[in-house]
Amino acid sequence: MRPELFSLPGALLKLAAPLLIAWGLVSLSLYALFVRGKPEAQTEAETPDEPSENDQQTPRRFRLVVDNPLNATLTVIAGLVLARYASTGVESFAHVFKPSAWTAPWKSVPLHSYGVMLGLSLVLGWNVTLPLARRLGLARDRAADCYVVTAAMAVAGSRVLYVLTNWAEFRDPATGSLSLPAVLSLRTGGLVAYGGFLGGLLGSWLYLRRHEFSLRRWADAAVPSLALGLAVTRIGCFLYGCDFGAPLPRSAPAWLVKAGTFPRWEDGRGSPAWAQHTLDGFRVDTARCVQQFNGDMHDGLCHLGANASASAPVHPTQLYESLISWALLGLLAFTWKRRRFDGQVLLVATMGYGLARSALEVLRDDGNRGALAGLSTSQWIGLGTAALAAALWKRWAKSPPNEPPAQQVSPETT
Repeated sequence: MRPELFSLPGALLKLAAPLLIAWGLVSLSLYALFVRGKPEAQTEAETPDEPSENDQQTPRRFRLVVDNPLNATLTVIAGLVLARYASTGVESFAHVFKPSAWTAPWKSVPLHSYGVMLGLSLVLGWNVTLPLARRLGLARDRAADCYVVTAAMAVAGSRVLYVLTNWAEFRDPATGSLSLPAVLSLRTGGLVAYGGFLGGLLGSWLYLRRHEFSLRRWADAAVPSLALGLAVTRIGCFLYGCDFGAPLPRSAPAWLVKAGTFPRWEDGRGSPAWAQHTLDGFRVDTARCVQQFNGDMHDGLCHLGANASASAPVHPTQLYESLISWALLGLLAFTWKRRRFDGQVLLVATMGYGLARSALEVLRDDGNRGALAGLSTSQWIGLGTAALAAALWKRWAKSPPNEPPAQQVSPETT
């Protein structure tokens, strides 16, 4: 288990950041000069999936890669954020725009396992969602834009919910106020899956309401990628050592004990599981604390010594949830081929994950989940959304899916 997979050298980042900014600005300029305000010719959504006899007679519009101003803007922002974190001459985001930020040496940036898996999940989700959305009548360009908005809002929502449930973690010790750099640092995790679900749903609604496309139909195309994303990102959680479970019983098999033991890292810090077990403690009986873990029992909790090389063996709930997500993805694929109404895949995903996550929370033991009346934040949301989905099933099932052929759909009618 490694918190950092590898590091990007500062020299490479110092070259990549200005290239990203320059490409984004050039793209925006070309869009404003050649694309914006021009009437669109035939779109990809209007083109049949299968070639026809008229394909050779139909002229195809030359499509610039800068047709998407949102992606160009995000490219500029990515370059600026990269400079903010890598340049040694930057103390705040405002310093990015000073020449000293670009003349000063740049440090290497470690890529944490969670961040790598999160990025991989977004790429995989893109390749799953866009083909499904096109089959349901949404033009590829519109689907791409909606995916970007949905993914950005999902990450923002997952971070917001984590910050709200762990407010003290993000307070500046000197001033007592919220530390914005700490809030924006996502490389080591700190995201709540249900916050991502709610944030992504809000982002999709905000985008689709402008283009008069069914949110329920888009959700049917998007939620399989959500299950796939959870399956992948939970592996990142496992490699980092967060979102862990309660201590394993004595009778646990050796392979499970090995999988659920999280080490102290080489720099003296430790995985979240190790940190909690040494600083905050965990619940086991006194005899087991002393005999098995050589720990110290006080305040009803067992505390490992600060020199402990690893955490106590716990349920690797990250891997449990990854397996659950793979199973959910299979269920959604089965449902997708047999969907009888718009939103059916969304409801199956909501009920399936809500119930599974609520059950899995019983085994979770990390202290960053938030709790109310004996249930964690995710349990309240999971049970509530599952109940809502069950209530909506009968109502939505009365309307059959409206899936016009792809060649009859245009951005003006979606």
